[in-house]
Amino acid sequence: MNRRAVLKLLGATSAVAIIGGGMYEVNRKHPELSLESTLIFLKQLTPEKITSTGQWPLARAFEHLAQSIEFSMIGYPIMKSEFFQNTAGSIAFSVFNARGKMNHGLDEIIPGEVIRKVPLTVSQALTRLVKSLEDFNGFSGVLKPHFAYGQLTKQQYALAHVMHINNHFEEFNTTY
Repeated sequence: MNRRAVLKLLGATSAVAIIGGGMYEVNRKHPELSLESTLIFLKQLTPEKITSTGQWPLARAFEHLAQSIEFSMIGYPIMKSEFFQNTAGSIAFSVFNARGKMNHGLDEIIPGEVIRKVPLTVSQALTRLVKSLEDFNGFSGVLKPHFAYGQLTKQQYALAHVMHINNHFEEFNTTY
């Protein structure tokens, strides 16, 4: 890549970052996007009354969500470059934060994510997801950088986890 192309890329990235940063600054609070309300919601679910319309079986999606939360405390196995984290990753998180909504490929694994040969049941996977959120809520250690977004505060991570869960629930149906 020549110097001119790099400068154009940096200029465009800076403009988006400024816009994203401004959106972050005027970010309205998202009271419905709390760990507490998400935990209440998850604990009220009846596994037999949930189905997935997506690529992944329900238990697989729950395990994916749980691993994402666990990785924030123990570290992600594979990280994007610092350049990516400080540009595209940071911008993506700022946009999601401002919107109060995440959208990503719902069948994309986390780099380094462990996929079981013998999957958990839906009930076991949901229990793991709830436990991971409870563990995160009570976690007082140093959080590890997100593989794509970089270093996040606990509040930012909580929002990212809740938005991630909500995004996957777009492919779930419940019958009550």
